[in-house]
Amino acid sequence: MQTSKYLPLSLRAMLAAASAALALTAASAHAAVLEWSFSGTILAGSVSGPDAGTASGVFRYDTDTGQIHDVRIATPAGSPSGGLIFDAHLGESFYSAGGGLTFGQSGADPSAEQTAFMLAGVWLADLGAPGSKPISERAFAEFRCSSRSECAQGVGSSITNWRGGEATGRVVAVSAVPVPAGLPLLATGLVLLGWTSRRKASIAP
Repeated sequence: MQTSKYLPLSLRAMLAAASAALALTAASAHAAVLEWSFSGTILAGSVSGPDAGTASGVFRYDTDTGQIHDVRIATPAGSPSGGLIFDAHLGESFYSAGGGLTFGQSGADPSAEQTAFMLAGVWLADLGAPGSKPISERAFAEFRCSSRSECAQGVGSSITNWRGGEATGRVVAVSAVPVPAGLPLLATGLVLLGWTSRRKASIAP
């Protein structure tokens, strides 16, 4: 005969919550969401041109699904594009002029000419663990492309470049989103409490 029916309703609810918490802990142990941040000085056009200002942004990478989301990358008003916000990850480009992660604007017409943004020399394989990754100083940051598909491939004409040397940008994992630290401990305590109460109930006369 099952003894759980002798447990108070509140305790049975606690046991159910503990089981759910343990399940969540187990599932979360296999995945992490890393928030990546970057900043770097870019040039207004040619390599010999003046600084256009600092481009910066954040995005999150889910190590379980391999997806990039929550993108927000901003270029300065001094850049040839006049300053844009990029909020969509377009893909990983291997274009020979300097590939990397490419980003675009989510509301852009897929068939129209547009401006895209590239984190040159940064790859999905680099994002799976916290750390710091330098951005290539020889590849473009913003570029014009004739369609969204070409933007995703990194095919286009460079309109801004990274400032090399000490000012070269870096992509840095600034935070992770782990399981709350106290959750496994709470779940374990609730399970032990339930086991003790159940044992007492089973040996009671």
